[in-house]
Amino acid sequence: MSFIIRQISRRADGGEIVRERRLAVTELSVGRGTDCDIQIGDLGIMLHHARLRLLAPGRVVAEASGGVPIEVGGAFVSHADLALDNGAATIGMASHRLTLAAADATADDGAVMVTVERVAAAVAIQASDEARIFSLNAVMPGKRAMAWLLIAAVLAVFLAWPLLGGRVPAPVAARTATPPVAAHGFAPDQLWSSGSLSKAHASLSNRCGACHQKGFVSVTDAACSACHTATPPHAAPGRLTGARAAAAGFGETAVAALHQQFGLPPERCTACHAEHEGPQGALTVAQSLCTDCHAGLKARLRDTALLDVTDWGAGHPQFRPTLVTAPSDTRPMVRRVSLDARLAENSGLKFPHKLHLSTTNGVARM
Repeated sequence: MSFIIRQISRRADGGEIVRERRLAVTELSVGRGTDCDIQIGDLGIMLHHARLRLLAPGRVVAEASGGVPIEVGGAFVSHADLALDNGAATIGMASHRLTLAAADATADDGAVMVTVERVAAAVAIQASDEARIFSLNAVMPGKRAMAWLLIAAVLAVFLAWPLLGGRVPAPVAARTATPPVAAHGFAPDQLWSSGSLSKAHASLSNRCGACHQKGFVSVTDAACSACHTATPPHAAPGRLTGARAAAAGFGETAVAALHQQFGLPPERCTACHAEHEGPQGALTVAQSLCTDCHAGLKARLRDTALLDVTDWGAGHPQFRPTLVTAPSDTRPMVRRVSLDARLAENSGLKFPHKLHLSTTNGVARM
């Protein structure tokens, strides 16, 4: 048993072009996919729309395999058992019609003739049209409308709501509390605030100009050093730049370029000590900010005497206090010694702490 497929297409002048081929199989796949036995170029057809199974000479079972019913005898069904002994049967699929008829049993050994022809205008299947049809552009507003909607939403949430929220009177308990609390747990004008200052800078809460010397300009190192006159820099600016690891990935590279564009060098004070992060904001520095430089410090600053630190809790090298190894009245020799070693300092003192703390000598009897 086999199938004979006749696909009919029409020329511009109305003439027919018939292509016929035989497949020695008992099952055919019909759909838009290129792997189908009968390929139909119509977006109304699923990639794998239906299957035709030849059970016996003159008997074919048609099944919808793509989830879309097929039309048989004017009814839409998902399964149909077609007997071709009494005449041809037709199956409708979108813009195409399949006509099934039993071929000459003597000549074709019970083969079934499947004639495929278009009976209505098909939807074009160009890739650009397919992308347009199945995209959200048809139901979504245009770019201009979306831009105006976004502007309106920003104005409503960050301007109108805080302004209107300030007109709602707060309860007496909320107004007299120390510190004052929001009337309903959240004050809309908090959307305009960058956050509370740390405890160290709490006295500057109402003096923004003490740090922000210009409006809409980030805090500069000069503003920090104006108060912290006795605080030495973490390192020389050139050393800080050399110690920092190069930006990796698109995100870090974009942020570094943005900071450079606005004149915010990576070695400034606020790169590590960030404010408006809560009571411990400026004092509590994330470990990652330290290990970004110190994890591979020796590879970037080959002349440094500092050891690499991969983790402040588990990967920190042993501490190395500085001990006097050779006393001198003018310039004693000192050396850094790890706490893992046997510590012994030669300070040159005639009456060191050991004698002071004795429980049996003359000091103890005094």
